[in-house]
This record gives sequence, C-alpha cells and structure tokens, in this order.
Amino acid sequence: MNTFFDQFKKEALNIKLSATEKQVLRVRLHKAMRPETHTKIRSPYAPDFFFLPKIATSMALLLIVALVSGTAFAAENSLPGEPLYAIKVNVNERVAGALALTDEAKAEWHTQVAEVRLEEAEKLASLGRLDASKSAEIEDNFNTHAQSAEDIAERIKKDDPDTSNRLTAKRSALLRAHDSILVRVGKESNDDDSEKLASGIAQRIRTRSEKKESIATSSVFSISTTISSDKENEREIKALVKAEKIATTALENSKEKYEDLKESLDSDTKMAVELQLNLLSAKLEGAQEVMEYTEVLRDTTVLKAFLKASKKLNRNLFSRPEKRGGGDGNDDVDTSTSSQKSSKNSDMEEEHDSFTDDLLRDR
Repeated sequence: MNTFFDQFKKEALNIKLSATEKQVLRVRLHKAMRPETHTKIRSPYAPDFFFLPKIATSMALLLIVALVSGTAFAAENSLPGEPLYAIKVNVNERVAGALALTDEAKAEWHTQVAEVRLEEAEKLASLGRLDASKSAEIEDNFNTHAQSAEDIAERIKKDDPDTSNRLTAKRSALLRAHDSILVRVGKESNDDDSEKLASGIAQRIRTRSEKKESIATSSVFSISTTISSDKENEREIKALVKAEKIATTALENSKEKYEDLKESLDSDTKMAVELQLNLLSAKLEGAQEVMEYTEVLRDTTVLKAFLKASKKLNRNLFSRPEKRGGGDGNDDVDTSTSSQKSSKNSDMEEEHDSFTDDLLRDR
C-alpha cells in the first residue's frame, strides 16, 4: 500500500511545465488579471443606460433624423405662407435637385419644380388665399426654374436635339395646361383678388408657352429632316426607341391618375377621358417617327396635368366653369355640349384634337 503511494508521489514530482508553457501561462494570467476585463456590462434596462455619452449621442442622431424626415415629408403639401414651406423649397427640392446628375435630369427637375409652383398658385386660388405677396413669391421661383429648364434645353440642342426638343415640347404643354387650369380655378374662386392674380399668372405663362411652343414645333420637323438626309440610322433608331419609351411611360402614368380619380367624375367626363386615353393609345401604337411620339407626349402631358389638378383640388376641371355672381353659365354649358356632340361625330384625329383644344379653350 505504502509502496503504491510512494511511487505515485515520485511520478507526480516529475510532472513539470516546460519553460515555454510557463511563459504562455504567465501571459494569460497577467491578461486575465487586468482591471478592464472585470468591467461590468451595463444592462440596457438600467435607468441611466440611454444617458451614457455614446448611447446618448447615437439616440440624439436617430431622433434628429426621424424628426427631419417627418418634417420634410409633412412639408411636401405645404403652401406659401405656411410654417413648413421653407423646408419644402430650401431642403426637399434642393436635395432632389442634387440627385439630378445629367443635363436631361436637371432640366426635368427644374420643370417639375416650376410645375409645383403653378400647382401651389392653383391651390391658393381655389381656397381664396392667393394674395399679391404669395403670387409674387410663386412667380419669382417659377421663373427661375422655368428659365433654367429652358437654358439647359437650349445648351444641349446642338449635341442632342431630340432630347432638347422633347423637353421643350413637354414643358410647353405643361405651361399651356396650367394656364388653362389657373383661369378655370380663378373663375370659380369666391375671392376677387385670387381670380385677378390667377388670371395674371396665367397670362404671363401663356406668353412664355406660346413662344416655346413655336420653337418646339419647328425643331421637330428639322430633326426628322436632318436624320433622314444624313442617313444616321443608328441614331434614328435610338431616338425612336427612347421617344417611344418616354411617351409610353407618360401615357401609363396618365391612366393610373385616371383610375385614381374616375370614381369622382361624372359619366360624361369619364366617357370623354377614356375616349382620349384610347385615342392616345392608338396614336402611340401607330407612331413611326419621333415627331409622332412627341405629339403623344405633349397631349398626354396636358391630360395628366388636368387629372392631377382635379384630384388635388377636389373638383372636376374637365367641365367648363360657371361664371360667378349672376350669369347662369348657359352659354358655356351649351358650347361644351355642342363640342362633345361634334367630337363624337368626327373621326379619330378630330376627336383627339377636339378634346385637347377644349381643355385649353380658356387660355
């Protein structure tokens, strides 16, 4: 028995760590004994957890982002004179503009902002809140963006006449549409100042649109002639594909706007709008030249502007307005009815032109 324990003790004394093993163990022990390894992990449920410097900073940043995002979103529908309008113009729109990288995108952005200014004038006029100060602010900003869009279109005209012409034609169509919408909304306003100011804005953008419309029309024909005479087949194909894509997208957007609005329209208006959409679809399908696609884009732009305005202002802008104060508006109604009957009895092209012309009749 004693012999066994003696032998066990002898063998145990011979078990030793090598010098390398001792060094490794020493390093690990020193590391384990360092104070920072014993720092307690603070529970996120502790009352003061969110007041720690790093946590507080992160939470503050998240809160700021949330507040700014929410404020920016709320500002989208603000109007001149309202608290959030400065954020809409100086933050939201400038951020969107910074994301427009190409000349075409920049021109589209300037045109979009210019249209928003006109939509604001329409909304204020419909509410009877369009005064001289707001009107001047809107027009000043509108002129800045409209001119910038025109300058870009003119600058790229030499190198990319197709895009330049399309931008000009679309912008001209937008101005024509909002010219008519402003007049209609002004006539229906219960505020004399709003009617007068809306009419004044309409008159001034009419002058601009008529000037640019004549330039756009001449450009379409010159582009088509140049392509054919120079036999630039590759460029012609690319231009046609791009023009078709843009016109198709615009028409699809108009159809979506109509679907969103049609429940609030009367049966006659629905019939007229659906007929126009069908005619535009047929014209798009039969288009073979850039000019024809541009014409579809132009008329689709007018239709879309009226659909958007009818939705935003909660009124049927496809019907001609009645005169305020006196006058029963019978002349207007009879004219509209006559126009609709004439439109139904004409061929496809005449119906198409009649619809657009009727929308722009108040210009």
